[in-house]
Amino acid sequence: MLNGLKHVGPIILRRLLDTFDHDPVAALAGYRKKLLSVKGVGEKAAKVLAHWSEHFDISIEIERMKASNIRFIAQSDDAFPPLLKEMYDPPIGLY
Repeated sequence: MLNGLKHVGPIILRRLLDTFDHDPVAALAGYRKKLLSVKGVGEKAAKVLAHWSEHFDISIEIERMKASNIRFIAQSDDAFPPLLKEMYDPPIGLY
């Protein structure tokens, strides 16, 4: 979901995950001051992250995935390919 938010590109996403111990929930619940301490996160991105539910409807995304028979595999999932985890900059997840 983080990768679906405005003002949060792949580089900022990686920095957020690094700052919040690879916990996307912690990044979304992060305090403004800590969010702003992440290189590249400015006021706009911090505001979007703090109010993510106003910018991203997860229920719609889940329904789209179900309708298309698509599954998301996060890095933390056992089904995530082990060799991809060894990459310098692995994807946060696979569809």
